[in-house]
Amino acid sequence: METQSLVPWKDSTASEWLGKQEAWQRLLQYVCATLESDPRKYPNQIRAAASLVIMLGREGFWSIAHGQRDREHLASLAKRQLAQIKQMYSIESRGNPTLLGDPAYKKFMQTLDEEMRLLEARMNGEEINLADEAPSSWGDFWNVTFQKAQS
Repeated sequence: METQSLVPWKDSTASEWLGKQEAWQRLLQYVCATLESDPRKYPNQIRAAASLVIMLGREGFWSIAHGQRDREHLASLAKRQLAQIKQMYSIESRGNPTLLGDPAYKKFMQTLDEEMRLLEARMNGEEINLADEAPSSWGDFWNVTFQKAQS
């Protein structure tokens, strides 16, 4: 028995197996389509798709059939969309001192910054340790919720 890599995304047979799965290809297409959505209408869905790019966007693991898009493009698109979401909430908060003082709002904005930093690391091929990342750790990645104030 030959020694395999400790991490599955660096194993060519595992990557090949995953790339042939129709469900995996559909998921990748769904993530791509979601990331191309309007962030004003679908901010939570875009954040969910961006989180999949963060968690699964590893070289050798996130291959897209027929070269439609590479993972760096997806990470870049996800980061741009998150920046638009952050800007949207930032603009809304300018006229709302209560919102600016809300700890949940502050944590939400920090989480967006952290998600964008992680996407930048994915674009650069940097190793990231999601288990120890804060505030976007595996345990609390989606525990931060923030609802826009009603106008």
